[in-house]
Amino acid sequence: MSAPSRKPLARAEAEEMLAQLPPPWKMEGAKLIGEWRAKDFSAIRELVGEIMRIAEEEDHHPHAEFGWNRCRAVFSTHRPPGLSEMDFASAKKLSQAAAHIPGVAAADDGKSKREA
Repeated sequence: MSAPSRKPLARAEAEEMLAQLPPPWKMEGAKLIGEWRAKDFSAIRELVGEIMRIAEEEDHHPHAEFGWNRCRAVFSTHRPPGLSEMDFASAKKLSQAAAHIPGVAAADDGKSKREA
């Protein structure tokens, strides 16, 4: 299997790939955004560790923000700009990792799966 492409996707392709991701992912322009909530800081710390591990493995580094019981990851390809297969592949891996961390759940703001 070949590595995911970093070539920007057409909007329709990105929407198709978004439909295949589990919550909490949504698109905002050329950004793929996932947000989680957790029971405590320890669970968030573990999730942030997974973001870092995946970023290093894939050589694709998201913007990440976190606090006591929340975490937000934003994937976007910068060169060339847009959303790429790499963004969606990294998001999928992060969702899979998050699903195995006790006390971590997708933050549902009612905007998942659609343009914010």
